Amino acid sequence: MINLLFALLLAVQTALQTPPADAPRHWTDGEVRWRSIPIPTVPSGEQGVVQAQVSCTVAGRGRVRGCRIDRQTPAGTRFGRSILNGMSRAELHPSGGQRPGDTFTVTLWTCSDPAAACERLPWPED
Repeated sequence: MINLLFALLLAVQTALQTPPADAPRHWTDGEVRWRSIPIPTVPSGEQGVVQAQVSCTVAGRGRVRGCRIDRQTPAGTRFGRSILNGMSRAELHPSGGQRPGDTFTVTLWTCSDPAAACERLPWPED
């Protein structure tokens, strides 16, 4: 009887910890497949490397909605706003596995001087 009760408790605990297969998922850098990537412009007056991290929700037919700027560097850059404007034209690739209701977070960066070497910066708080 105790073994049966233990097995029942274990089954309930496992069911509570395992999200349903159709539950929304969260995707991060490197996991998102783009059909049409957002191409932000560097706002005038920006110097050096600018980057921003944005989070969005997947809408129907690979579109994105509800994007927000999570963080950006350098402080006061307008690059994140440029990314948000580009997200209105972005599309996810259908074979990427993202479904409507899923969310994703990506970091985009660029250099104000296109001839300069450009690398992603570590976040100040990391």
